[in-house]
Amino acid sequence: MNKFFSNLEKIGTLYIPVFFLVLILSIILKIDIFLIIKFIISSLSIIVGVSLYLVGYDLSYPKISDKVSLILLKKKNIIYMLFISFILSFVIVLFEPELLKVSINNIKLLILLSFSVSVFFILSIYRILTKGNYKYYLIISYILVFLIMMITDNNIIPFAMERSVLSMGLVSAPLLITMGMSLSKRSKYVNEDHTSFGILGLSSIGPMMIFMILGIFYKFDLNIFSNISIINNLI
Repeated sequence: MNKFFSNLEKIGTLYIPVFFLVLILSIILKIDIFLIIKFIISSLSIIVGVSLYLVGYDLSYPKISDKVSLILLKKKNIIYMLFISFILSFVIVLFEPELLKVSINNIKLLILLSFSVSVFFILSIYRILTKGNYKYYLIISYILVFLIMMITDNNIIPFAMERSVLSMGLVSAPLLITMGMSLSKRSKYVNEDHTSFGILGLSSIGPMMIFMILGIFYKFDLNIFSNISIINNLI
């Protein structure tokens, strides 16, 4: 209960100023009273819900990631660690709600997106385990993105950039981050370049790159909001 009230205080402190600002503007603009009541109820639900989510996160994700990272590091085999990390991240991302919304009608697209996130996730893990410099990994990755951008369909570029957030969902992001943190902590890398920082930064390149690659082979309508349905019909 202490964790819940602690999280409730933190979330409330962040959300309440925005809540009162919107409430005051709604009263000034004479918004329908029933709509204001709905806003108040939904706002309170968000504060309580996020607080409960954070309690669940504190009680489960770090402990699970610690146990997984301990098992992986005991093997002292980097190929084994990368393979298991890939499988775990693939399954985790595969059931990410945001990803399912985008590609629930197309299993091929769902697998492609999960695969792309997992590839860049294990690249992040490899960087941690080999004491790699994050900025070099990021520079090389975005050089590849810009090269693909030069030959892909221009209409897909804004859509692909926006889809990079698929690796930052409520399910996938906490697990990917905590797994990277546990591996980094247990590997005893004290240099800041070898920490888990940047896992989502690299992982988010995967979906962006996949959509741009699809843009090389297919042409898309100018209406960006219909592109996802077009992709589902094409592949």
